[in-house]
Formats: sequence, structure tokens, C-alpha cells
Amino acid sequence: MSGWIKLHRQLMEWEWYQDSNMVHLYLHMLMKANREPKKWKGVMVEAGQFIAGRETLSFDTGISVQTIRTCIARLQESGLLTSKPTNKYTLFTLVKWGSVVNGDDITNQQTNQQLTNNQPTTNQQLTTNKNIEKDKKDKNKKNTTPQTPQGAGGMPYTEILELYHEHCPSLPPVRNLNEQRKKLISQRLNEGYTIADFAQVFRNTEADDFMTGKNDRKWKANIDYILRDGKEDKFLKLLEATPAHATPTQPEPQYFEPANRSVILQVFPNRTDLVDTPWSELTPDVQQVITEKCKEL
Repeated sequence: MSGWIKLHRQLMEWEWYQDSNMVHLYLHMLMKANREPKKWKGVMVEAGQFIAGRETLSFDTGISVQTIRTCIARLQESGLLTSKPTNKYTLFTLVKWGSVVNGDDITNQQTNQQLTNNQPTTNQQLTTNKNIEKDKKDKNKKNTTPQTPQGAGGMPYTEILELYHEHCPSLPPVRNLNEQRKKLISQRLNEGYTIADFAQVFRNTEADDFMTGKNDRKWKANIDYILRDGKEDKFLKLLEATPAHATPTQPEPQYFEPANRSVILQVFPNRTDLVDTPWSELTPDVQQVITEKCKEL
């Protein structure tokens, strides 16, 4: 991976600057994001976006998976990151990537306008005032919405869906986060269940033969069935279950980019083009061969 990015000193004013894990992960994401739109396995990844999973981010940064989840949630709450999970990977978008790597403020929009414009125009001031009013309305709405999860550690709904897709690859993926599903997730969070409980429930579901379609009807559970509250509390039953045929979910193979790109030439002497090829664009087979060579060295 080549190239460089700018960083503004105002990063030091960021609310999470004293949290080393937050700064480490955010800088890693800034450098990992595409500099220009590129296709990856048929998926268009725009500038400021990248594809990864929490396990991969943990491996690349040395930060634990649980801490990665917490950091991602905080970045999302700060308005700096959005994510679009699938059953195989997550597409992350750095919301202010363009302004951050060009040296602008990474704090909120109001502060950014005040610091970078010594003589704001009337229109800019009106825009700022509108944003302040919008923030107030959003906060009031958040405080009065009954479905807002309490005790969820700030985790958004998308984090729950990412856990489901990560631990339940055999089950139907969630393609639409509708209001009913938000209500089910909020209900469980308000009952006192934690993010770790959700992860355990999903792991136990994947390890349950009947729930994953190994039954006479070939029926499979889905997220609605797992979360719903009926005569039989399926969520609690799955949380406390120890499936008789539990099979540990095999983690995805992890490949890492060598710090010294010359290692690639030791593996592929005749492929000088690979040295300048971004790591994310190398095929998994090539990444695996390079990774194994690095382990030997």
C-alpha cells in the first residue's frame, strides 16, 4: 500500500483523542480507505470506503474484537463512520474522509465552520443555526422515543445485525432493518440483555442443527424467530443452551500485508507489478502465499 494522507492538528481536539484505541483504529481506517473508486469482486467501493470485518480490523491493529466493536459504535455515534453489513463482509464508509485527509477538522460541522471561516457569510451563519436547531430536535426526539434501547452501551442496530451475519452464516441474511426488527432488538436490550448476550445467542443458534436446517422440513430460523417474544422465550433458551451438536464456527483466514513490500518479490520474482498493487486488490490466493512466506521469515 502506497501514498499518504494529511492530518490536521485539530485531531488533538477530538473528544476521543485520549483514547489510544480510538485514535489507532480511526487512523487505520483513514489509511485503509480507497483514495478513488475501485471495484472489488464486483462491488464498487467508493473513495473513503473500504471492506473489512471486525476480525480483520482486530488482526491488523492488534486491538481486541470487543474493543473494535466499541470503537466502531463510538465512531458511528460521532457521525464519522457508517457501515453496511452483508453475510460475508462489511462495507465501511468514512463520512468525512474527504475533508479529514485534506487537513480539515474532524469534529462536528458547527465547530468546523467556526474554526475554518474567520469571516463567515450570512448564508453560512444561517446554515450553522439550522444545524444547531436540527441537533436540538434530534436530541429531543432521541430522549422521547420509546424504542431507544437503554443499557445497550451505545451500540446501534447495525452492530446487532453485524453480529448476526458474523455468527449465523447458515441462516437467511437480513436485507431490511425494518421497524419491527428495531422493536425486537430494542425490547431485548431494554430487558437487560447485553451485546455479548446477542453474540452468544447467535453462536448457539448457528451451532444448533435443527435451527440451521438439519431437520425433516429443512426449515431454518431467521433473526425474527430468534428475537421474538412468545410463550417460549426462544432468545433466553438459546442464550442458556449448550447445543448437543455444537460445532465451533471456523474463523475466516487472516492474511496480513508485509511491512516490507520487497517480500513480495521473494515470493513472486517475476511479478514486479504486485509491489505497487494495493493489498486489498490482490486475490486471496496471492495474499495467502505472501502471508505464509512472511511467517517463514
